[in-house]
Amino acid sequence: MARIQSIQALLCILLTLFLGLPFSKAQIAEPDSLSSDSIISFDPVEALDTNVASNETILPEQDEVEPAKAPDKYSIRFSEKDLIAEKGQLVGTNVFIKNNSAEAGSFSLDFALPNGWKIFGGQAIYAFEAGEEKLLPVRLMPTNLIGNTKFVINVLVFDELGNQVTGDFFYVGSKKVVEWDMAVGPSNTIYLKNGESESGFDLNILNLGNFKQDLVLSVKGIRSGLLLKNEDGKIIDNPRYSLSLDPLSDTTFKYLVETTQEIRNFRAISLQEHKPEVNDEEKSYTLFVNSAEAKKSSDYLKQKGQRISFKRLANDKKVKQYSGPIIPLIVDANFQNVLNRNTFLNLMMRGFQTFKDGSNLVYFNQLTFGQNEFSQRFLQNGTYYGGYFNKDFTVEIGNVS
Repeated sequence: MARIQSIQALLCILLTLFLGLPFSKAQIAEPDSLSSDSIISFDPVEALDTNVASNETILPEQDEVEPAKAPDKYSIRFSEKDLIAEKGQLVGTNVFIKNNSAEAGSFSLDFALPNGWKIFGGQAIYAFEAGEEKLLPVRLMPTNLIGNTKFVINVLVFDELGNQVTGDFFYVGSKKVVEWDMAVGPSNTIYLKNGESESGFDLNILNLGNFKQDLVLSVKGIRSGLLLKNEDGKIIDNPRYSLSLDPLSDTTFKYLVETTQEIRNFRAISLQEHKPEVNDEEKSYTLFVNSAEAKKSSDYLKQKGQRISFKRLANDKKVKQYSGPIIPLIVDANFQNVLNRNTFLNLMMRGFQTFKDGSNLVYFNQLTFGQNEFSQRFLQNGTYYGGYFNKDFTVEIGNVS
């Protein structure tokens, strides 16, 4: 019995030291002298309260642990979330709905679509067992696509009580293709017949893109002697138009062109420039038709153009006798007393060339040789002349009189 009491006293002392409680020697008795009346009574709760009140010791706070979040009753996912649509064509994805609860249930879907779009599939009430996943094919018919735009399609899931339990979304985008074709009829080269001064051509533009296309059309190259008219014969001074074409639609412009002669000054006729046979010469006119996208935010604008030539052929065409450029030369040599001591030679070279622009080239050379022995005196005593005559200037070299 004394041993048990000693062990109890020792435990009391150790617990007192651990909790930091004050004690005196009077409270500690020898093991042999311990009696039932001298056993120290100890209340841990009372000792802890006394310690906190006296020493104001604060125990360290522990981080709060959030309870684990329970999974949603139902979950949703898509086989593909980013779709590309073409106007007039179906586009779709597969919707997967999973029952994460331990009980069987049912669900329905609600789709938030752009105005005018149609949906096929996924519009019934579906039942499934616990842990089961349903696959629902969904197809959409876009009706008002805009080029290079993405639409958000929201999908909401409701349970059997009509409460929304989950939801997600996917994208339906469209890519604008800018392409058109421009053709000239009957051909890009139109010939005018003899005595004909007027002809016509057609300009057709076809939108090959997948969206409505705005274009700007202009005609350049109109100059003096050439008139551009519409179908009614009205002269067009500034041929520039704005047009809009639906996909795979086209439009045609019809034009007339008329060649006119410039009014000449008959009181003062230039001898160099006047050509009485000008009406019989070959004439050529060129128009350039340009089409481009209407202005937009980007810096790059796609353009397309066509070149149209109008030609009037001459009644006759002069063909050069030689294959390459030539300069005519006439050589005239006069020999006297060849077998005599008083030998005499007179050499004359001359030529005349007229160019296509009306300018003329004249050249002349005369050499005289009158002795038996060779000498360069005949070169020094020779006569040289060259002259080029243009309507704007004249150049002469050599013996100019």
